[in-house]
Amino acid sequence: MELEASAYLAKDSNSSSLLLTQPKLPRGCKLSRKGTWLLVLLAVVLLQSFILSIQVADALKVAKVYVNPATVTKGVGESFTVEIRVVDAEDLFTYAFKVKWRGTSMNATKIEEGDFLSGGGVFETLFIPHIFNGPDGSGVEADYVVIGNTLMGDVQGVFGDGILATVTFQVESLEVTAIDLFRVELIDSRGYDIILGVGDGYLNIQPPKLSVDPSAVINETMVVGDSFTVNVTISNVVDLLGLRFNMTYDTGILNATQVSIPPFLTEPVIPWEAEATWAIIRTHGTVRVDIYSSADPPVPVSVPISVNATVAEVTFQVVGASPKGGKDGKGGTSVLYIYHCEVDDSIARTVKNHTPPAQNGYFDNTAKKHDINVRRIVASPVKVNKGDTVFMNITVKNAGGFEETFNLTVYYATSVESNIVDNRSNIAIQIGKETIQQFEWNTTQVKAGKYTLKAVASLAQDDNLLNNERIYETLITVEETSSTIDPMILYAIAGVVAVVIIGVIVWRLRKKP
Repeated sequence: MELEASAYLAKDSNSSSLLLTQPKLPRGCKLSRKGTWLLVLLAVVLLQSFILSIQVADALKVAKVYVNPATVTKGVGESFTVEIRVVDAEDLFTYAFKVKWRGTSMNATKIEEGDFLSGGGVFETLFIPHIFNGPDGSGVEADYVVIGNTLMGDVQGVFGDGILATVTFQVESLEVTAIDLFRVELIDSRGYDIILGVGDGYLNIQPPKLSVDPSAVINETMVVGDSFTVNVTISNVVDLLGLRFNMTYDTGILNATQVSIPPFLTEPVIPWEAEATWAIIRTHGTVRVDIYSSADPPVPVSVPISVNATVAEVTFQVVGASPKGGKDGKGGTSVLYIYHCEVDDSIARTVKNHTPPAQNGYFDNTAKKHDINVRRIVASPVKVNKGDTVFMNITVKNAGGFEETFNLTVYYATSVESNIVDNRSNIAIQIGKETIQQFEWNTTQVKAGKYTLKAVASLAQDDNLLNNERIYETLITVEETSSTIDPMILYAIAGVVAVVIIGVIVWRLRKKP
């Protein structure tokens, strides 16, 4: 039976007011006016909830444009490339953005189009890059790149994640800098802006470095009276005007006999006019060296990270054996330890000093040994959501007297269990050298909690098992991620509920007695 009810306005015969007449319901229909309005109100609420669910679902997917990797560590003269990536793009048709940095720290050298918008070359695009290493002519901005790209023709935009562009830089100074992504625009095929978030990058600079070369002098045939020479080198420095360092050694094993300052920075680097003073304090087992520019006015020089420039040559003589030496007290060991090293530039000469790290040397004329040493673990980040990746650098040194091939295993552990992150076999390492092995720990299958990271190195034959493993001093925290509801599920649930409610309304209106 069809419902023949209508609401209309009529004029009361005894009043001039307008009255809403009672709908005429067919015989047998029991639906009251109150019940009808209640169901209508419920339907309206459901419709509003459905619209809201669509808005919430859309809000859950906000595109993000970011610099990858987020942090880069490089030295002077080195080049590196970052990707400008997008995630959760929907109907992307055109994009434009700028990447800015501190001008003295680096220069952009190359820009290349990513394959996301073109679909790997399937679609035609118009890619427009421009590099400004210095002022752009406007007098407002300097040291940035501007990149734009758009699809050509009557096509739909692209969806998903991918690389928009890559930018290559060369490090020019010791200044750190943000890699600032700004004025980012994403436009869909209808010409509307796409809501987005932005993630910047950061360039971290390796400081100047003094090193002993060779890093290890291991020769069991050397006896009292024999001599050897090591070089002290510097790398990764800009605007160098002067440097100072001390080197100490075990006076029971060695005696410094001579310090020479060679012609500094020969080809392929421009020679440097420099003078030096040095002293050997045998009672303390210390060598002191002070090198400074002799030009008037002083002329600075630069050394890229790829060059190890010799600044001093130190000659030692074997004078004895330590109680910890070989059998019958023959032979001994001594660290050639660099400390109080300072590097001056043309600004800092009278203001402050840069204190660079140093790679020490090592002398050993005891019987040769097999010894692999896990020196350090560096992990980042230390707090992640489940499913994120923890990146690790494991430093291992060959502290023995043989070239070795070793295995390295990384574990993550709680107080009750231990599991393998990854293992690597047949890693070659030379005498006295260090190697940095990179590992990635995907936490998708890991329970939320706090974990210890441990690295274990193994040799077929190792004469010192006490330094084969190292535990990272900071606990790694893995947290549960908040679950994200698929937007299509929200659509489906809201749609089903709306249909059910409307069905109930129709059923109630058509119900027979």
